[in-house]
Amino acid sequence: MKNYQSFIINSKNLKKSSLGSTVFIDLNQSITLSKYCRVSRFSCYYTFPNIRSDLNNNTFSFTYNALNYLISLDNGLYSEDSLNETLNEKLSNIVVGTTTLKDLFKFDGDDSTGKITMVVKSNALAFSITPSASQNKLIREILGFSQTGTITINSANTVYVDGNTTALFNTVNAININCSFLSNNENIFFNNNNNSYVMQQVLLTAKAGGQVLYEPYHPQINTTNNNTINNFTIQLYDENNINLLDMNGDSFTLNIELYDE
Repeated sequence: MKNYQSFIINSKNLKKSSLGSTVFIDLNQSITLSKYCRVSRFSCYYTFPNIRSDLNNNTFSFTYNALNYLISLDNGLYSEDSLNETLNEKLSNIVVGTTTLKDLFKFDGDDSTGKITMVVKSNALAFSITPSASQNKLIREILGFSQTGTITINSANTVYVDGNTTALFNTVNAININCSFLSNNENIFFNNNNNSYVMQQVLLTAKAGGQVLYEPYHPQINTTNNNTINNFTIQLYDENNINLLDMNGDSFTLNIELYDE
């Protein structure tokens, strides 16, 4: 290889955004970029929250016994079990007369279908929820209740309402590594984010909480802008290249190789 260059990046010690997924690298001196670049190694932990206030998917809005309620969840990486636990804790803190809303509703998953069932115990009082409401993005996009109109229940018995699409607790299925020094006439993979340049897409095979380690045999080859630079930016997006990842306080490491041929 001619004019070989490399960057070994650890975001822990660098200037970065509040989400931790945008890192700003200042070089000690200016360099002229080689023509080609590739990612030789990437590592982070799969701790990206699937419920985030900045994505507006952290609330439940519902009506019970003619009163409107709004439950807000903290940002976090939730599973079905942890969501139910948190939801029931929130309902237990809502006092109505001499009782609380504990056990009013919960969500059960079906491993064979990947769908969620809402289990409602309304005790003959009217319970309703509108999945299409702006404050119910969580139940609509993550839990799979994409029904139009309002779900209304008024029964003394336990009622089961099935979601009609697959639940998506894993809201991030791949990491797009964007780099500011890629050529502006290629590598713009997504028209909805024209300022982002995808150097490599890393598919997530690790379980939530596990380590993501990417060391490819045949990495994607990219063309740089061939400019002389003294700084550049790395950004980590989801697979659609729309939402920046929330690193949840964790860092990432990235090795980039550059060369002419």
